[in-house]
Amino acid sequence: MSVNRRTFLKRATATAVAFGAARLAPATTTQALPAHADLVPLLIETERDRLLERLVGRIRNGLDFPTLLGRRVAAAAKRRAPHRRL
Repeated sequence: MSVNRRTFLKRATATAVAFGAARLAPATTTQALPAHADLVPLLIETERDRLLERLVGRIRNGLDFPTLLGRRVAAAAKRRAPHRRL
């Protein structure tokens, strides 16, 4: 299923509201948190079947939602294919 930018932003906003991200600290950059520097490659390279299990492990080890959301956006930006010309 192909997701466009508008759909992604709607879902990300709904998720952020559901988890109360507005009350949490903003996501930090990769340089500020080297413990989670490998999260973007993990999101890009891990198969869908195993990704949830690995993310749950990271969350149990202290990964917070704003950091996860920030890394997810970074991974989506890296994987983004150029727009097709119509």
